Amino acid sequence: MEYGQILVPLDGSLLAEYILPHVEAMAKAFQSQVILTHVVTTGESAEDELTPSQKQARAHISGYLARTAKALADKGLSVRWVLRVGDPVKSMTEYVTIQGIDLVIMATHGQGGSYQDQARGQGRASYLHGLTGRNQG
Repeated sequence: MEYGQILVPLDGSLLAEYILPHVEAMAKAFQSQVILTHVVTTGESAEDELTPSQKQARAHISGYLARTAKALADKGLSVRWVLRVGDPVKSMTEYVTIQGIDLVIMATHGQGGSYQDQARGQGRASYLHGLTGRNQG
């Protein structure tokens, strides 16, 4: 199987970054493009409905994604980032389908989550969850 595009959801936490060395290894092995992503949560995706705190969060996470993408690119990876606004599960599932994502790699702490639970089996993407060894529950 080939993985042309690997999507990596990040939230800015060290827990989420745990997966990055694995992403790097997979991307190098398959010569994949890495796409870092985050969804700023709202009820709808309309830009004008963002609250000031959501706009601030968007600016913060944009900087984080840009810095993380640069660090991976400096290691020789093809990488880009995308920030989406809306419902995280709907937005991620839609993005995976529309962009033809081959593999989604995300860190978990063994408790699952709404995206992990709802996204499996939708579209053609494979999902790889890396346990962090840290139970946050």
